[in-house]
Amino acid sequence: MAKLLKPGEEVKKAIAARIRAGNDLTAQADIAERTAGYRDWLFLFATWREETIAVLDTLYEGKDIGWEFGYATETSDRSSPMYTFPYRKTALQHGVDKLQSLIERLEVAVGESPGAIAIESLYLRFARSVVTSMRGAITQKQSRRVLS
Repeated sequence: MAKLLKPGEEVKKAIAARIRAGNDLTAQADIAERTAGYRDWLFLFATWREETIAVLDTLYEGKDIGWEFGYATETSDRSSPMYTFPYRKTALQHGVDKLQSLIERLEVAVGESPGAIAIESLYLRFARSVVTSMRGAITQKQSRRVLS
């Protein structure tokens, strides 16, 4: 479950900024491909990836969301930057897609969304009623034992 540490609008703006940076990196990939600037682009990709994970860790409780993003964008090094490049380019698109899905999921993130808070409070009310019912049943059993 994704719990927000900041207001939803602030989270949305921060993620949108990381998406824009990813899209800029996609445009730079074309230049890197034309000019054989693979090593430079791979450095830019690594920086974007690390910064995005750090941002996600400040927006969400725990490290799960940042870890999921990191996993979605992780690739192994190949024999040279030229051979690593296409895999990282694909990972970049996976990362941007993952960030887009986080924006779409903000509606159900616990902590800011009124709907999510309402669902959580309904669950808590249900859990309390179950506990109260169980306590009542236990008290009744104890009363019967005393009366017997």
